[in-house]
Amino acid sequence: MNAGNPLFNNCIYPEDEGTEVEQSKMGYSNRMNKGIFSVFSLIGFLCIQTTFALPAVANPKFRLKYEADSKAIHFQGRITPRAYKKIKELMKGGAETLVIDSRGGFIYPALSIANLVAKHELKVISSQVCYSACVLIFIAGKYRYALEHTKFGFHQIGIDNKGGFDEPGSPYYYRLRAKESSLKKRYIEMGIDPEFIHKAFSIPKKELWEPPLYELMKAKIITRLISSSEFNYYQPYRK
Repeated sequence: MNAGNPLFNNCIYPEDEGTEVEQSKMGYSNRMNKGIFSVFSLIGFLCIQTTFALPAVANPKFRLKYEADSKAIHFQGRITPRAYKKIKELMKGGAETLVIDSRGGFIYPALSIANLVAKHELKVISSQVCYSACVLIFIAGKYRYALEHTKFGFHQIGIDNKGGFDEPGSPYYYRLRAKESSLKKRYIEMGIDPEFIHKAFSIPKKELWEPPLYELMKAKIITRLISSSEFNYYQPYRK
């Protein structure tokens, strides 16, 4: 295994989950020991503030389990600091695959999970939906599989705009754009189509771009489409 992709270095975060606004407020309190986003050399404030915001989508909880037979971690729901901690614990069981379906969440736990995925060279599968911050985790996979009905959604990264932190003219706005540039550079180095990456990061954060699967395959976001019968091996959640 490699030493992990520094693009996805971990952030240290508070224990609490809360809402995006509540998490942002923690950045000013003593409840946070420190915030580190080493690859971008940003201050702790930005590490806590930064989120992928997908509007009008209720996705407050997550489900998580480990299937020993297939060595697969299954994650469904909102990407939160606690989700990162739980996934990190499950990684100790020798996981080889992460099956993830999520409409997004906080960007810093997403990047922390992506770091784990890259470090352990996991295969990543999305069987239903992967929007917003979820795509950062998906792209970190050594192999990236989807089913023929899986939906992916892309947009710019942003922070809680209730404080105007990502408005043009704010110092954090320019740090966010610098972070996007670092992400773009790394994804292009991975062999992902530059035109696709630039378009994905140009979509306003309150909107969502859902490219068709053939475009995702062509851009090398997805490395392989798998059938439902093949996916059954990974023992996904059953209702």
